[in-house]
Amino acid sequence: GFIECTTCPPCHTCTSPINFRIKNLEVKDGKESWAAGASEIHIKALGQTWNHRQFGNSTLPIVDYNVLRTATDNKGFLIKKIPRGEVGYPIFNINYALHNNWAVTNYYTDPIVYSYVIFEYDAFPAAIKTNGSRKPSCIGCSTTGGAISTIPFRSSNQAYGRLLPETSENYAIYGNTTNLPATPFNLNCQGYSVNTSDIEFDTEKYQ
Repeated sequence: GFIECTTCPPCHTCTSPINFRIKNLEVKDGKESWAAGASEIHIKALGQTWNHRQFGNSTLPIVDYNVLRTATDNKGFLIKKIPRGEVGYPIFNINYALHNNWAVTNYYTDPIVYSYVIFEYDAFPAAIKTNGSRKPSCIGCSTTGGAISTIPFRSSNQAYGRLLPETSENYAIYGNTTNLPATPFNLNCQGYSVNTSDIEFDTEKYQ
């Protein structure tokens, strides 16, 4: 069951396991031609430990863990079809689950990192692209040594919500922020917010 902690600092997760979801969403750029109709907003995700290593052990290999939105294909999962008339308008309380029963009790051994990519899906012959989530917990890791999780997807456009557009990265979402550096903020799954030129969304944990 769920046991709430009342002594931890703000923005730390004290409940395990947890469920979390997208609560509000605004697609500011449909990334789709007017002739093509609604935009298909999809997601793919993976889980990692704080250093991207199996069980958080630095001597073990780099490993990704399956989460609710892990997919082996390049299509991922549909969040919502956004008609042309809804582009640029907020959609409240969409309640789209990102992961369920996420165990985030132990910062050092649990897959506390949620790496993801949100994109406008296009069928073949659209190209396969890659986007990544940077893990601020993996301090000193190289891009090939665990700092980045790259996720392939099929789209005619770049992914949504790129917080570091020069490298096509976003920041991963965390289930447990204990021991993370003070910045960047809003890494926790409760109240994680993205607001870029093409998308805006908030997440929350729930029972």
